[in-house]
Amino acid sequence: MHKKHISFVRPVFFLSVLLFPNLLVGVQEKPDGRRVVFSPHATVVAEGEEDRLLSFGDIIDVAEEREGWRYAPELNGWVEATHLRTLDQAAAELEKRSENSPSAGVFELRGRIADAQGKLQQAIDFYQQGTKQPDVAAGVWNSLGLALQRDEQLQPALRAFSEAIRLSPDSPMGYENRAGLLALMGDHKASLSDSNRALAIDPHRAGAYSNRGVTWEALGEPKKALADFTRALEEDPAHFDARANRALLNVAEKNWRAAATDYEQLRKYAPSSPDLANDYAWLLATCPHETVRNGRKAVELAELAVRLTDHRVSDYEDTLAAAFAEAGDFEKAIEIQQRLVKSKPDETEFQERLELYQSEKPFRDSGE
Repeated sequence: MHKKHISFVRPVFFLSVLLFPNLLVGVQEKPDGRRVVFSPHATVVAEGEEDRLLSFGDIIDVAEEREGWRYAPELNGWVEATHLRTLDQAAAELEKRSENSPSAGVFELRGRIADAQGKLQQAIDFYQQGTKQPDVAAGVWNSLGLALQRDEQLQPALRAFSEAIRLSPDSPMGYENRAGLLALMGDHKASLSDSNRALAIDPHRAGAYSNRGVTWEALGEPKKALADFTRALEEDPAHFDARANRALLNVAEKNWRAAATDYEQLRKYAPSSPDLANDYAWLLATCPHETVRNGRKAVELAELAVRLTDHRVSDYEDTLAAAFAEAGDFEKAIEIQQRLVKSKPDETEFQERLELYQSEKPFRDSGE
């Protein structure tokens, strides 16, 4: 299928949060902001019982405050508000700490907060200052590598991950992160080696299985890739990248129903992703198997993708036309497809689909 937009080769980030269904009645689930855990004693409490301890510096989404507590929808529990700071508050307090008692940990946390505020270059600067402190550890180099990778500074990121491995050769994190980067750089044999080393240290690393799955797929081993994506999800059912990559691979392997199941799960974790909405809509609108197709749902998802991108992505408009055709509304399908043909006359596929809709026939994507 041609609507591939959400292929991921991303290593594990510093904060991994599972998403759970809300079990508490009457709670506002829409977060009103992000908070930094600013206490070593903060715990998540669910249904009146102390659940699990949070780490100082964790960044979480929270909903409205009630009687001194904040509800964290993604953690399905409550955190005492006195243990939390807004991003701006935490940044200001950490600035004072770095002036009075500079340390690698303080600069790393300043980098995380800047990153959460969308200030990537500032985050990189803070991480780099952290690497210059006497107490520098592998974690700072891993954080720096991840930030550099997102800034598309791939060689510096590679050096950062290698330094993390040098400082902590018995930790799987550096190998796992470097494996993801090497896969992105196309060095699949080296990526495979690093994933294997990470898993030799810790055979329960979901991120390492996910990275290795990407590598197996690139090396032309789809069965091994599917096995690794599935193992990653056994270790961590909420691992977004593993499920997204498995969905795409299932589409490529024509495992249509399995792909639809994965897309349905992904929608729970990223309901506002236009790429995800588009890819799922395309499957529901054009799949050769009738049991997978759902024109009404495809229209809803495609309209969401188009709306989220303000009609700027022609592929999403193409998906919407296919969805309307599957739903039997050929008039709307033709209207959209005609606009696409007019705007991109060299796209032969657009013209071919227009002719299908004018004949009141929906489009079927064979995956060839």
